[in-house]
Amino acid sequence: MFDGHGFLRGARQRLGAGVASGLLLALYASTGYSRRRSAGHRPFEFDEYTWYDTVGVVIGLAIATYSLAVWWQLGTRLDRLEATQDYRFFLRAGAPRSIHGLLLLVAARDGAVDSRERDVVHRVLLRDLTAKVLPQDLKNWDVAATERDPIATATRLAKLLEPAERLAVLRWCREVAAADSAVDAEESELLRELVHILGPEPPAR
Repeated sequence: MFDGHGFLRGARQRLGAGVASGLLLALYASTGYSRRRSAGHRPFEFDEYTWYDTVGVVIGLAIATYSLAVWWQLGTRLDRLEATQDYRFFLRAGAPRSIHGLLLLVAARDGAVDSRERDVVHRVLLRDLTAKVLPQDLKNWDVAATERDPIATATRLAKLLEPAERLAVLRWCREVAAADSAVDAEESELLRELVHILGPEPPAR
């Protein structure tokens, strides 16, 4: 997987070396040693400069200035990338609760959530999201449900989950809908809408 953080940090390190190299070249040229003579002059003795010195200083400062400007731009991009990925991390951290809410909304589509449907919701989450969901989480989420609209919830999840994860959520939705041994017309209609949103190729974001 492409590591944007590592790439930008590596590029900034190389550009930092470019800044240092440019400054060293400018300093070397400004002392007159670019003419290969035994004794040079001080950096600010401009009247002693030859065209070799001037060209060396200009090239060195140009390298340093360019490297510094790009180094700064990459720093801004790195900050934005970290902010975006941190934001996405926190959104994904809340995904299990949103999935729980979506499954309960599927279960309630036929009028009410019975014990069989709730048991299936708990079972699939504890079975397939073992590292992210604890039994106490499910008890807390059952008491304080936050999801109200299955379409809005599914649309939000589609933006966060990878294709395989979306397909898993669809499979869980079907298991919950069939938990009471019958999938009525309203549940079938909702499942079709969820396939459109969570399927392998979700709508454009």
